[in-house]
Amino acid sequence: MFYIDSDKNILFGKAEKLKGSLSFKTESELQALADNEQWTRQDLEAIWNSFAGVAPFGELRPVKKFRNRPYGVKQIWNAIQRIAAEPGAPVPQPKAVEPKAKRAHGSPTRPKPPKVESAAGARHAKKRHCVLSLLWRSEGVSVVELMEAMGWQRHSCRGFISTLQSKHGVKVSTEKDEKRGLVYRTAA
Repeated sequence: MFYIDSDKNILFGKAEKLKGSLSFKTESELQALADNEQWTRQDLEAIWNSFAGVAPFGELRPVKKFRNRPYGVKQIWNAIQRIAAEPGAPVPQPKAVEPKAKRAHGSPTRPKPPKVESAAGARHAKKRHCVLSLLWRSEGVSVVELMEAMGWQRHSCRGFISTLQSKHGVKVSTEKDEKRGLVYRTAA
C-alpha cells in the first residue's frame, strides 16, 4: 500500500494508514486520487521532483514539464514501484531510451506508399475534363458560360484556367469578344 501525505511525499508500507495521508494500491487508484484531489500537472511535477535524484531514484532527473496529467501519473507510478520491491529483490530499472539515429539530409525515413487517386482527386479530374471539353470547342468558352456550366464564381474560373496552364501544361489562349466578353480556347 502506498501513502501520500499532505506534503505530497510518497511512502510505502503495510502499517496503518498514516494520519492525514491518502492511500492507493494501483496506478488506476493513483489516477483516481489525482482526479479527486484535482492535482494539476504542476502538482505531479512537484511530486516527481521531490524524489528524483534521491536514492533509490538516483538516475531519475527532475522534470520541467510533463506532457499531460495521465502521463505524469504513469511516470510516477512506474518510478515508485522500486520502493515496493521486497528487500533483496531486483529493483525495476527504467527503460533506457536509445537516441534516434540521425539520417542524412533528404533521405526518406520510410518508403512512400503508392499513390492512389482519392475521391477528391477523381472529382478534380472530372472537373478538369469538363472544362477541357468546353475549351476544345471551336467557339471556345466565355467566362460567363464557364461560370454557368460549372457553378463557379468568376475568380474560381480564372484560377482553374491558370492551374490548367501551370500544372497540367494546357496552352490556353484568351481573346476579347464584344458579345461574349473574355473567351478562352485551347491553343492549337
